[in-house]
Amino acid sequence: MENNFRPNSAAQDAFDKFSNRPDLRKFKYGALGAIFLAIAIILAIIFLGKILSWVFTLILWGLAGVFAIIFAILAGVFIYRCHHSYWDERNNNPF
Repeated sequence: MENNFRPNSAAQDAFDKFSNRPDLRKFKYGALGAIFLAIAIILAIIFLGKILSWVFTLILWGLAGVFAIIFAILAGVFIYRCHHSYWDERNNNPF
């Protein structure tokens, strides 16, 4: 039986080629930075929970949520542009 859960190496190579373009690296690193900040804020809330006031804790939860939303948007744009570039090249190349 064929393993359908492992990605095809040709598809993985194509995705790597398009995801490492300079204009898409901004989205990739921006998304990684946003999720890193969200996780760092959540960890700060967990470890400093007894020290922080309720107002500051709510502000930090809000900032973590904003960074999570920014991550979702940047990751969506990154994936869309990678797939768009792949299909654009595939449709323009007759062979």
